[in-house]
Amino acid sequence: MRHSILIKAVLMATLIFSAFFLRPVHAAALEECRLTEQLKELEEVQKNFPWNETALSEELRIRRGLLTSVLNCASSEIKTLQGNLKDTTPDAGLQKIQGRFSSQLESATRYYNEQKPKIDLLNIIETKILARSILEWREINYAPVAQKIESFVTWKKNHELVIAAKERFTQIIRTIENLKLGNYEDIKKFLKDAQSNLDQAAQYNELAKQVFINLELRDDSLRLVRASLQELSTAYERFFDISQAVNKVFPYY
Repeated sequence: MRHSILIKAVLMATLIFSAFFLRPVHAAALEECRLTEQLKELEEVQKNFPWNETALSEELRIRRGLLTSVLNCASSEIKTLQGNLKDTTPDAGLQKIQGRFSSQLESATRYYNEQKPKIDLLNIIETKILARSILEWREINYAPVAQKIESFVTWKKNHELVIAAKERFTQIIRTIENLKLGNYEDIKKFLKDAQSNLDQAAQYNELAKQVFINLELRDDSLRLVRASLQELSTAYERFFDISQAVNKVFPYY
């Protein structure tokens, strides 16, 4: 997402004169996309150069370079998303969703590649027009897809964490039964609470999955995944409480 914020900021900067608009953007993102020097150049030419043909020519060169760099950065952003998506191995019910996301990213790559040959033919005003066009396209077509893909990848990781937590809880229950500690009130309470947390985590995770499957217009998947992660975190706190309670009964266990 850091690249996405950066790209939006640079595109908006090409619509106005001041490169100061870029200053809230994360410095590491600027460096990663190699835009820092170009932004400084744009700022300098606008502050220090006289308003003449040479200055305008220099500003045009910088603006063209910025647009090219932004498109390259956007393509890099897509490659990162594609890699994350490829590394995600969903169950059969979600493979079509993964395939659709992949096709949408390929479409975005084609769009960016189609814009690059136009840049060297543009004047200053036209660079602003193209920047606005790319920005609007990203906001309408790309940003929602990128957000859904990030939510999807996060959901898959969370799904694996839910499975691991359930397996851990099964081991804890088995240990409690072997030690015959199931009637201790503190342990009973912690076990009940942990079970409730795990059930809630699984429920939120499943609701997020349904958002992807049903292609719901209101995408609450990321909120649901975060809620699931919070329940998992609380469950692991209860696991620790159980361990502490067991140690009180068996100090050297």
